[in-house]
Amino acid sequence: LQTLEKMERGSPGDVLLVTLARLEPCEAGQLARHTDLAADEASAAAAALVADGRAVVTLLLWFSFVASLAGHYFLTGWLPTVLSDSGLTISQANIAGGLFNVGGAVGSLAVGLLLDRTGIKVVVLAFLLATPVVISLGIISGPSLMLLMLVVTVAGGLVLGGQIGLNALSG
Repeated sequence: LQTLEKMERGSPGDVLLVTLARLEPCEAGQLARHTDLAADEASAAAAALVADGRAVVTLLLWFSFVASLAGHYFLTGWLPTVLSDSGLTISQANIAGGLFNVGGAVGSLAVGLLLDRTGIKVVVLAFLLATPVVISLGIISGPSLMLLMLVVTVAGGLVLGGQIGLNALSG
């Protein structure tokens, strides 16, 4: 008990150990040894990501995730605002934002099914096709509401489908 009280005044990691020790009573030293082993295993797993020629693939995968999530964030967060500023009603702009996510659900299923058959090619194709489709959103926002809604749905399918494909590839 004195060891636990001493650890409570230490680092945040020590405070966590104290909390765990109170939840699962055991010898504090034994708990610390388990924690050290887990930290060693985590270090070994992190080192394995860049060992044996995996560094380039790991970095490319990380870059792809960051770029994909940034694109998803900006489209989901800003699409309704940009569309309402370009003349759509707030209701229409919010419907378009919802259709982006509906397209994402359908695209995720489609990319998942095709990924099993064709491999990484479908993820690359989804992102390559997503680029001109997303760019066209700024051009189409005026002429036709139905065409705009269709393009937003397709953009969601390609952007979010590609993102889900990245998740599958990293596993």
